[in-house]
Amino acid sequence: MFSGVLVGAFVISSLPFTAHFEPFATGVGINCAPQFLTDIKKAGPFLFEAGNCQISPWWMLMTLWGFFWFNFVFFICKLYPTLKKSLQAADYFMLMLFAYGTLLIAIPEFAYAKDIYPSHFRANTMFKLGYQAFIMMSIASAYTFVLFKARLKRERTLLSIFYMVLAVPLFFLVAIYPSFAINSYYGNKPETSLDGAQWLAMTFPENAEIVNYFNTSVKGQPTILEAQGDSYTDFNVISAYTGLPTVAGWWVHEWLWRGSSDVVGALIPDIQSMYESSDKARVQELLQKYGVTYVVIGPHEREKYKGLQESKFGALGQVVFTTSSGASKVYKITLDR
Repeated sequence: MFSGVLVGAFVISSLPFTAHFEPFATGVGINCAPQFLTDIKKAGPFLFEAGNCQISPWWMLMTLWGFFWFNFVFFICKLYPTLKKSLQAADYFMLMLFAYGTLLIAIPEFAYAKDIYPSHFRANTMFKLGYQAFIMMSIASAYTFVLFKARLKRERTLLSIFYMVLAVPLFFLVAIYPSFAINSYYGNKPETSLDGAQWLAMTFPENAEIVNYFNTSVKGQPTILEAQGDSYTDFNVISAYTGLPTVAGWWVHEWLWRGSSDVVGALIPDIQSMYESSDKARVQELLQKYGVTYVVIGPHEREKYKGLQESKFGALGQVVFTTSSGASKVYKITLDR
């Protein structure tokens, strides 16, 4: 009864999404397909692409996943004497986490979801499956550690001692990773904070003021116009930190989710025209086409659109916010819709 309710609730709640969702993956590629399959190229959803052959070296797999497999092996050794007896439900569950996590790691060695990336064709498949495996096997490894620690207190068996001697240094190597990873990306920053917008106030104070204006003074979900940028740049921070829709975001990320660059690629020239064109009628037409309510004129817009024609926005709307330096503004478009 409970399972039926759970499944029914899942179907009903996810239906609005699944009914309109079109996956960006165009098929399932077979890694290192032999020539007789690459000659066929495709069979149903399976793709056989010549030249797509990437096998993870054993040492890389052991570096990434060795700690978890170490716990998996010792967990099985711990349970082996009681396999013929009744195991606890938690033991079955942890075995499932270890086994399923290992399966997720193995899948990209044999197959991958075909997306837009030609060179790193396994990247998204490995990322999506790998981080799930990491979470599951981390939980199971913690359970294994507690299991052996509790047993060591009761009786000092050779297996328990051997496990603890190896587990502590291995865990240390895993635990120090965040220190190196975070510093390699952020460097030695003088200040650290849990505030994810702090960098914006330090690096782009004008944009931080605009974000604060939208978050405190604007209700609903009006569409804003801001400079469109590429992946992993500082562009599109206004929409990112306000949650407001914009005409176009990072091109490649939008391209990835749609399976084609045409959708966003067609919007980029229109965004440029809205900022740089001096043809008021044309700009008005585009603003209405995309339902733009607010236009942002900030440091990124001035940087990207060298031919920026700001004066026309004064004729199409009015300034509703100006930053403390006076260098950046937000226009509210007052066209009849």
